[in-house]
Amino acid sequence: LRPLRAIGYRHGEGLNLVNLAACQVMVGRGGRAVGLFREAGEVFASLGNGRGQAFVKVNAAELAHWILGDDVAARTQADQAAIYFRTIGDRRREAACLVTLASIDRRQGRRRLARRRLQEALIKAKSTDDPAIEADGLVNLALVELELGHAQAALDRVDSAVVICREAFLDSMTPVLLAIEARARMGLGQIGTAVELVARAIALNRPGATLAHLVAWWCSEVLAQAGDEAAAADQVASAHQLLSRNLDDLPEPVVRVAWVEVAEHKAISEARELYFVNQIECQLPRLDAPTGRALAVGDFVDVIWTTSRPDDWSASVPAARRQLRVLRLTAQAVDQGAGARVSDLAQALGVSERTIKRDLAQLRSEGHQPLTRRTSEEKSLDNEQ
Repeated sequence: LRPLRAIGYRHGEGLNLVNLAACQVMVGRGGRAVGLFREAGEVFASLGNGRGQAFVKVNAAELAHWILGDDVAARTQADQAAIYFRTIGDRRREAACLVTLASIDRRQGRRRLARRRLQEALIKAKSTDDPAIEADGLVNLALVELELGHAQAALDRVDSAVVICREAFLDSMTPVLLAIEARARMGLGQIGTAVELVARAIALNRPGATLAHLVAWWCSEVLAQAGDEAAAADQVASAHQLLSRNLDDLPEPVVRVAWVEVAEHKAISEARELYFVNQIECQLPRLDAPTGRALAVGDFVDVIWTTSRPDDWSASVPAARRQLRVLRLTAQAVDQGAGARVSDLAQALGVSERTIKRDLAQLRSEGHQPLTRRTSEEKSLDNEQ
């Protein structure tokens, strides 16, 4: 990129940004790829290169859908790219757009529409002899069949994809195919076979494998259903680690949305809390730090907070579970000589300050006395309420 930029060769710069983004995807760094695709799109736009822009959009749409959970942006980008490729007669890349659009439809509950799109995509992919897009289409079709309760149909799709991947040496797709087959076998009551398939998927799964974080998550689901909670917990941890890796280098608001907007991502986060104790280190104001002035460096103390632990789930309602955590965090702060602010609690629990203030009010109305450090900003929120 450096020499290309030095000589002003913009088209080459755009191509190499795309290649670098693809390399980041291959090592499980989707967050970095997002930024690189954005740069490439800007380069191609400055050149008026419609093909380059459309190619970036279809790849960015896939990341927006699978990693970021931004299906609005994903649909817009995939639609725009599909229109362009259809206009110029590029059936192969139009098929790739259709696969992404179908996956968005599936996630939004329009499974039969997703199936029709995928069938169209498979016809186009076959006519252009593109095994990667054809295999990707079959993976998505298998997921549709699973959600419709058609386990045997899902197995048939997986079998077809396995043949294609073997012939085209698409090894990165092997773990996801094994995991989907395991889910289908589980649905047919073939528990032993499903567990064997999961073991093979786990052995091959790695950053950059197709949907690696979902492979680990699906394996954990099969193992939990089979009664192996310890192995299931290991795969939950792996799923969380793989997804976190993909979300590295992205702004915090984007990461927060990604964990919430995708059902599987949210399930991974909740399962991690169910299986593991999660702790963070932070700096909080000393309990005896004076109020009425700006806090100085010496007014803070290091604190270890337990943001979640398995017994939190004894409260089935999310608000009650969060309030248990508020009580624990405020008590832990006091025990370590600190006074938590509303902003500290909100950041630790990933909610708004208003939500924390409502929780504190509810807890105090029930007779609890969580000790917090009240700042002038927090008092102004009280007045607004």
